[in-house]
Amino acid sequence: MIRPSFIPPLAIRELRDLTRRRKQLIRENSRERNRIQKVIEDGNVKLRDVLSDVFCVSGRLMLAALLDGQMTAEQIADLAKKKAREKIPANHGFCCGPSVERPSAVPHSACASSSGVPR
Repeated sequence: MIRPSFIPPLAIRELRDLTRRRKQLIRENSRERNRIQKVIEDGNVKLRDVLSDVFCVSGRLMLAALLDGQMTAEQIADLAKKKAREKIPANHGFCCGPSVERPSAVPHSACASSSGVPR
């Protein structure tokens, strides 16, 4: 006789679904950030040399200013906060064109769907 398949209780199945969704959102966020980083690097903007995380407060301010296109490189460099300000060289050129809206939205949805999911 064939033994029946194990079907976990509903609570465990729901937890597995939440975990899968959270992992999917995190992967999507990473892909989007990597795409933006690649476009920035292709535009010869080396924010990564100055900022450890391009999507930190300073990085987001700089990316938004780049997208706006109305500030000089010196003005954009002045947007640096705290420790990033010490790392920026005197004359640093910038040019960019990717959208930075999407990655900022993904972590919030990842956190919202991970309520009840242990990390």
